[in-house]
Amino acid sequence: MRAGIQSARLLILIVFVMLAITAPALCQSIALAGSPSDQLGARVSSFWSLLSRTGGNGVAPLIAPDFSGVSREGRVARAEEIAALAQMHVTDFAIAGLRVTELAASTASAEYCLILKGRIGDADLSGVYYMSDIWKESAGDWLLWRRSEILAAP
Repeated sequence: MRAGIQSARLLILIVFVMLAITAPALCQSIALAGSPSDQLGARVSSFWSLLSRTGGNGVAPLIAPDFSGVSREGRVARAEEIAALAQMHVTDFAIAGLRVTELAASTASAEYCLILKGRIGDADLSGVYYMSDIWKESAGDWLLWRRSEILAAP
């Protein structure tokens, strides 16, 4: 009888030790899975992936109604951004150094380096771009609200 009680205590101790070892990692993975930073990082990547597959009209729903951007051509409104994106033919892209900063409860910035291969009309737009996006959450979805891009020197 005493051996059975000791075995049960040992088993309980082992379970508690295993929980103590794995609990921090489990809690961290649960906390990060739904964090705005993770959501926005995934949204940035899916934006460029969707653009490469569908063009500007495919990403139009991801652009906020009051969008405004700045590029080498100057200030850009939503309609101009969508028109420019619709003319783009992205053949390949990579995102490097993505850094997401929460600015408010439903607003975050994403700074990253975009390595892009593609064309806009007959012009080659391939290059390295330094991107700074501000995204806002609206009805549970992240929308591109502001964008600034700088083409790196060749």
